[in-house]
Amino acid sequence: SAMKTFDLDLEGNSKLIASGDLKYTVGYFGMHLGGTSSRGILAYADADWTPIYQVEKSEMPFEFIPILTVIHPDGKELVLAENVAIDIFLAKQFGLHGQNAWEEALINSFYSSSNTMFFQEVMNNFCGEAAGKRDEEKKGYLDKFLNEQFQKWARTHEAHLENNRLNGHYVGNHV
Repeated sequence: SAMKTFDLDLEGNSKLIASGDLKYTVGYFGMHLGGTSSRGILAYADADWTPIYQVEKSEMPFEFIPILTVIHPDGKELVLAENVAIDIFLAKQFGLHGQNAWEEALINSFYSSSNTMFFQEVMNNFCGEAAGKRDEEKKGYLDKFLNEQFQKWARTHEAHLENNRLNGHYVGNHV
């Protein structure tokens, strides 16, 4: 089957995503970490969505998952790819991406920090570097991650949450 490309009817699709009663699917591998933030946003927003575990990567716009499909009540489907793009789109769809340019920039900063932690430290360094190593070497990678990288991330993020009066949000009182 053929790779999916993006529907470039910009004006029509902008109207479509602004309409109500949209449904969503998120295609990813059936593992806990797959599409975590996208699934979290959809759950938080109480959106009508379905996880799709069997995806044919050769059909995806970049042959990589996750993939979001937005389904209009008339049956038209829009495909969006790439984790960051999907998360930001969904955050905007559900009013979670700031009320002005500065809030949006701050939210992107916190998001980027967490995304870097997950993809750089967890996936590449810990999972990638530790793969195929002896148990004591794997334990060394895990110890370094938990006691250095993760601690730094947690410490800095806690400071930002404290700076926002510990109201449970990074920015204002809603995001």
